[in-house]
Amino acid sequence: MLTGVKGQLFVCGVAGRRLGDHEPAPSALILEYVNWNEFKHAEQVYDLKHLRPYTTSFERPAKGNRLAEKFSVNVTFSHHCFTRGLPRDGSAYDLTLRFDREGDRRIFDAGRWELSKLLPGIIAKLPTSRCYQSGYGNFFTIELVAGDGSKIEYEVYFRVWKPGRGRIFLHVESAYIREEDYGRSKPKGRSIDFYVILHNTLNKRAIHS
Repeated sequence: MLTGVKGQLFVCGVAGRRLGDHEPAPSALILEYVNWNEFKHAEQVYDLKHLRPYTTSFERPAKGNRLAEKFSVNVTFSHHCFTRGLPRDGSAYDLTLRFDREGDRRIFDAGRWELSKLLPGIIAKLPTSRCYQSGYGNFFTIELVAGDGSKIEYEVYFRVWKPGRGRIFLHVESAYIREEDYGRSKPKGRSIDFYVILHNTLNKRAIHS
């Protein structure tokens, strides 16, 4: 059960279907501005406050003839960061874990929730991390995390845009470890510098894939 949630979901250019974990519809601008609180299941309380919206800044250092540049960014997180889709084969699942939001039927996932605690730190490190274009109009980065003594890939998908004057928006659309039965391969992705994403977005310049 989700408690104490306040917020809005703004969707432009999306009709007739919900979005997959890393498949935003072309030209869709999605902002899920939610003050996440907590999710309760049985006697367990899962705190979601680490996924509340916040504003941060990034500063690109001067280099050669290029001046230093500072970016103010609003960061928001989707419920896909701590939920997963319903079973593809129609198999039974624990109905008390159902998490429905704005018509998107999903299941709370304690594993994704645990990993989501890393997300604010991952966002802070984007200037020094490898970012990629997904081919769907958004971007992703991969964080290596320990799982039973091994390194596993935590895929974080995000969209960046500037709706008008003012700050840039960065929305984390999903974050998960890809399972063998996921049914979709990881995008190959073309590498792109995070500061290029911010600079082009701020100046309304196209980012070519």
